[in-house]
Amino acid sequence: MGADGSDLRLAFGCGPEVLIPALRDWAPAPAVLLSYAYKEKYLSVLPHIAYRDWALDSGGFTAFYTGKPIDLAQYSRDAHYLLATDPTLTEVFTLDGAPGDWRTSLANTEYLWREGVPAIPIYHYGEPWEYLDHLRTAFPGKIAIGGAAKMRGRRKLAQVITIMQRCWPIRAHALGFGGRSALLGAPFDSCDHTNWIVAPGQYATWRSFSSKGHNSPQWRHISLPSGKFTGGALRSEVRWYLDLERLARHAWAAKFAELAATAPPWPPPRPLHADPTGVSDAVLARDRV
Repeated sequence: MGADGSDLRLAFGCGPEVLIPALRDWAPAPAVLLSYAYKEKYLSVLPHIAYRDWALDSGGFTAFYTGKPIDLAQYSRDAHYLLATDPTLTEVFTLDGAPGDWRTSLANTEYLWREGVPAIPIYHYGEPWEYLDHLRTAFPGKIAIGGAAKMRGRRKLAQVITIMQRCWPIRAHALGFGGRSALLGAPFDSCDHTNWIVAPGQYATWRSFSSKGHNSPQWRHISLPSGKFTGGALRSEVRWYLDLERLARHAWAAKFAELAATAPPWPPPRPLHADPTGVSDAVLARDRV
């Protein structure tokens, strides 16, 4: 997390030809998140953009819906190596099981911690409360909250608030959240968001062009001419989300101070040694960029 909480991580959701111009030369720079399921495509982007730190998502959600499973042992080796060699990688998420399969998620998290990867456990909406209570004590520091991918609006936010109220004070990452109502609705330590790039690219809807200003919750539909959607056009969206992040940090400053005083330290110590044996070619290639 950032020192002030409310890290709004811009999740990679497009090709390098769009990501690089959108995220180049930012000061202050955004936090970003990339999926392990697309490591070959996204690790090569990092040396060419401005970012303050990044998080590694396991890609478990993608793997489930595409039928391309993630190898847990390989994920562990790669995450361990990246944590030991890249100080800008600050967080790694566990490899969660299929929706509702909290037992697999728990077993995967236990494995990763035994292998020296302090993976953030994930609690999905609807799983047993006892499981959430266990995560708080077994993996102190931070949890991720998911299971709301198909929810919208107030219902989506309400279930996250209910979960956070049960286990407060705790640092929480909200998976798939990033709008104004979400960041100002609960004191998330961090969240990740793909709509900053997916909404303009796929649906021609923009936050930054709303007539109500950069803090408006409204979208505006603007269709760019065919072939004109580029990373350069997205820079206004990046700025909008950076402004929103600053707004949320200010709004929740008292809660973040409470967390700093009462919650266990985060992040935990990273691995000290990097053994390249068995590490993926895509991860090793990052060192040669």
